[in-house]
Amino acid sequence: MARILCVEDDLNNRTLLREILRRAGFEVLEAGDGYHAQQLLSDESIDLVVLDLRLPGLNGVELTYDIRQNPAIASMPILALTADTANYGNVIEAGCDEFMRKPVHPRAFIEAIQRLLKE
Repeated sequence: MARILCVEDDLNNRTLLREILRRAGFEVLEAGDGYHAQQLLSDESIDLVVLDLRLPGLNGVELTYDIRQNPAIASMPILALTADTANYGNVIEAGCDEFMRKPVHPRAFIEAIQRLLKE
């Protein structure tokens, strides 16, 4: 079973994402900000990151840069989520593998996760 780190500061959104992922058979770890995500990424074995871009403290683009600079996890797939499509260029430039607009549609969300895990 793949382990997915869901980084989302909004508790309602995080709960929704967790339930979608668990129902699809994934193990889910959660972080409410970029700094907590950094800690989990260094302490846990994680297969993929689902990442909100607007986070308190260390934002999603900054966290993506950090992940891509760390040789131990640099190739980890990252799926960025945001309500603001104006960030698309920053997301791809930072190194996210895929971008989805909120609110997520469960089927498309799970398909994107499965696709990224196979790559």
